[in-house]
Amino acid sequence: MLPITALFYALLENPMPSYKYWRFVTVYVLFALTAKLVIQLPLFCSSPAFGVFNCNEDALSEIALVTRVDYLIGLTKFSGPASYPRNVGILPGVLWEIIILVMLVNLKSYLIMTGQWHYVRTDSDIHCNPKFKPKFRQMTDGEKRNYLAEADLWRRQYPNMSCWEKTKFRVSRVSKTCSDFFLKLQPRYMDKMQPNRDLRKEETTKVFNPNEVKPGKDYFNGNFFSLFTIFVFVLLFQKYVTGTKATDISNAINFDHFTVSQVILLLTLMILMMIERMLYRTRKTQMSLSRLQSQQQDQSDWAKHTITFKLILYVLIVIYVHVYLGFYLPYEQGAKLSKNIALLINYLLWVCHFAFASAQLKHGYP
Repeated sequence: MLPITALFYALLENPMPSYKYWRFVTVYVLFALTAKLVIQLPLFCSSPAFGVFNCNEDALSEIALVTRVDYLIGLTKFSGPASYPRNVGILPGVLWEIIILVMLVNLKSYLIMTGQWHYVRTDSDIHCNPKFKPKFRQMTDGEKRNYLAEADLWRRQYPNMSCWEKTKFRVSRVSKTCSDFFLKLQPRYMDKMQPNRDLRKEETTKVFNPNEVKPGKDYFNGNFFSLFTIFVFVLLFQKYVTGTKATDISNAINFDHFTVSQVILLLTLMILMMIERMLYRTRKTQMSLSRLQSQQQDQSDWAKHTITFKLILYVLIVIYVHVYLGFYLPYEQGAKLSKNIALLINYLLWVCHFAFASAQLKHGYP
């Protein structure tokens, strides 16, 4: 859950994740820690998973344990016949949750100390980021009207809504937030003529160049060479990632040759590197847009939407990597992700690539 939210939101938000995200992460970690401790109570059986009646306390094999639903979601026994590793103890079982909580506390203290927790907000308009929260007496008339209207909505109108109306209101708010976040990731999505968002100035309109919505930064080297590193790793260690073992002479011979899945994966990585280079080379810059406008060419050129194409590709790859490396391969091997070092390194390399890709999506192409 945490890597998915980090890759799909935290690394993409401009200029920084909302304080509400850190609250969500804290609540989620506290809930996971509490659930892991509660499942250790004698009330719950070792087998079946989450059972309270007809318990079976016989020892189970590692393969049988890893494929159970409680191991897939991480709520397992830390001692007894259903523990894996066997009798690891409570402290090692919840160590990572404790470390994350300590880091979150330190992060919140730093954000409060620097004023980012209480006064810095994100806005759906990329030109208003970061949005600073002033005191009420320091707000402009327009900001005061918006603040009072929002307060009246939650204090008077929302409590009088029916259950169905509250549900529709919540869904509409969430959908608008998601759509605004998606639009912020695009390199250009606003009309050239926009009302001036700085209400403290007398100007009413301002002409925006649609290509300057995101000035862009160059992360091509990080994107390309992280993919190339994954390519080399798959080329050399894919059989260790998938858990293939050479048990006899015939298998040892096959072990030294490429498998069909390995060849397909290598070709896919090569295609991804080609796509990354193609998107970077065909991006639209200020100079190229001016040249197109002077030549009166079609403005629906797909190359203006390279960030949108990269975002869709990014979402699909993130979902596939987490399902394949995080669930499918551990299930097939009958072992946790952390038990296969090659698989763990492969996942960390993908996370490194996703970090560069998200930075490119956040800032846009230069």
